[in-house]
Amino acid sequence: MVIWIQLIAAVLIISGLSFLILTVYALYHQQSGLSTIFALLCLVAAIYSFGYSFELSAGSREQMLFALKMQFLGAPLISPLFVFLAYYIKHRRSPSISKMFLFVAPVVVLQFLGLTNEFHQLIYRDVWLVQYPGFFLSDLQTGLVYPLLAINVALAQFYGLMTFYHAWREDKYQVRSQSFFLLTG
Repeated sequence: MVIWIQLIAAVLIISGLSFLILTVYALYHQQSGLSTIFALLCLVAAIYSFGYSFELSAGSREQMLFALKMQFLGAPLISPLFVFLAYYIKHRRSPSISKMFLFVAPVVVLQFLGLTNEFHQLIYRDVWLVQYPGFFLSDLQTGLVYPLLAINVALAQFYGLMTFYHAWREDKYQVRSQSFFLLTG
């Protein structure tokens, strides 16, 4: 079992490095606002991947809490960036400032709450280390705000999937269309 955890942690590091390469590539070859959104999405996905890898490699409660904070630097921003990406692909323009604020403000609050959780325990009330032979896993006791984070992620995914589905329908269900690959990805 330890080897599987180490393998998953290594794959997450490779994934994070791949996301960083995609971030640099998208910024270097920037041609539109879509490139910026994609680069930011890759960057926060890299941060989350590194954080999750560190969580799987943690050997103490302090290391686990650091890994969770690192994940909270990236995880809450994935949803609004995914929504912005879907919106930009569907409408061929960036969302208005008011729409951006509608999606970003709650996420920034959730991110702040995640980074300062030890003071208020609103995201998770406690973190336990569950020891297995050779490794630890975290067990989170969720707080009052954690379900809002889960709802936010679910709504963002639903919006993205529906947007990509409608774009695929407009492409007359062609398998070789961009919308098909975004939908299945």
